[in-house]
Amino acid sequence: MLVPVAASIHDIAIAINESDGVNVADLPPSTTLLVRTSNSLYRIVIWRGKTVTVQGGHHFPRSTLCQFNGSGFGGSVLKPGWIGRGLRMEITAGDRRFVTSPVLDFATE
Repeated sequence: MLVPVAASIHDIAIAINESDGVNVADLPPSTTLLVRTSNSLYRIVIWRGKTVTVQGGHHFPRSTLCQFNGSGFGGSVLKPGWIGRGLRMEITAGDRRFVTSPVLDFATE
């Protein structure tokens, strides 16, 4: 999913809302997701709400307790709690914010 450089915030919001995905907050605790991005594979285990553990990619070599903020195109527009194909996940661990490469696919383990 590509958004033109000249897209308005409204166009970006529509593109994010139309992305195929899943809301992390709707998943039961202990659900494990495998999320493949352009550059990495992440294993995300749901705890409660947006609290998750993440393992994978360059920044999470070990399972790390995090907050899953949501997904977007890497800017300030974010769909809270959402993992969507073509979107970049935003994850907070401690006081650091991480933005992944675009999601290619995801599945429950």
